[in-house]
Amino acid sequence: MKTRFVLLIALSLALVPAAASAINICDRGIVGAGIAIRTYAPDCSAVDPAAMAAVKSIAFVDKKMTSIPPNAFQGMDSLEDLDFEGNRLSEVPTAALAGLRNLKVLRFDGNPLASIPGGAFRGLRSLESLYLPGTGLRFVPSDAFSDLPSLRLLDLSDNPIAALRESDFQNAPKLHTLFLDRTPLTSVPTRALSRLGALRQLYIRHQPVNIGALPDNAFEGLAALELLDLEGSQIATIESNAFRGLRSLKKLNLNLNPVSVIKKDTFRDLVSIEDIVLDLTGVEYFSRSQVGLRQAVQDIGYVDILR
Repeated sequence: MKTRFVLLIALSLALVPAAASAINICDRGIVGAGIAIRTYAPDCSAVDPAAMAAVKSIAFVDKKMTSIPPNAFQGMDSLEDLDFEGNRLSEVPTAALAGLRNLKVLRFDGNPLASIPGGAFRGLRSLESLYLPGTGLRFVPSDAFSDLPSLRLLDLSDNPIAALRESDFQNAPKLHTLFLDRTPLTSVPTRALSRLGALRQLYIRHQPVNIGALPDNAFEGLAALELLDLEGSQIATIESNAFRGLRSLKKLNLNLNPVSVIKKDTFRDLVSIEDIVLDLTGVEYFSRSQVGLRQAVQDIGYVDILR
């Protein structure tokens, strides 16, 4: 009986799976070193695969990275947030990113990408937020968006994009938030924006060149828009039908614009508006009723008229 008991114990122990051995990821360079730190490993030569697989976010900010090996994120199936801000990457590391099926947020702020070809983001079907400010883009990488069916937020600020093509956002129909701050746009890109029927927030702030006027139907097709921020965009004139169709708009910021003319009934379509910020320093006459701004706005939120 005693022999049988010992034998049963030995058999039971044999059935217990052995703990995963630590692995060496030093061949992944800066990424390997960063993963080791993130998983509390002694160094990149002894990283626990289970701990690596559980990591949801990791950042490599200002690491002077110029390239990323194809196997850099192998085994990081839970990764949701990846940050490459402030590096020297000249192209999207497509091969390294391809297996990150759960990635939701990706940042390339300040990397000299210059252009992004189609297929650059293949495999990232869960990606929701893509940050590309200050990457030297002269054109919107529209072909690359076809691989991002879940994209909701796109930041193209601080890029030398002087104009938008009508087809630029045709592959991003679910986009909710778009940043075009500090881009040399000389007018509101109406046709390009009209493709974004699901857009909720639009930021075109602090433009380095003079937009001048908001023409009639400037935001045509943006019926779902709730926030429009045009602060510091050097707008001098607002035409009567500039905001036509924005019946869902709740917040409008026109601060720091040299507005001298606001046409009659300019705000009449803003039936959902709650907050407006206007700088009327250069406006000689302003009548709330004449421009179509309903009195009830002041009760719902506030109208900040800066004189």
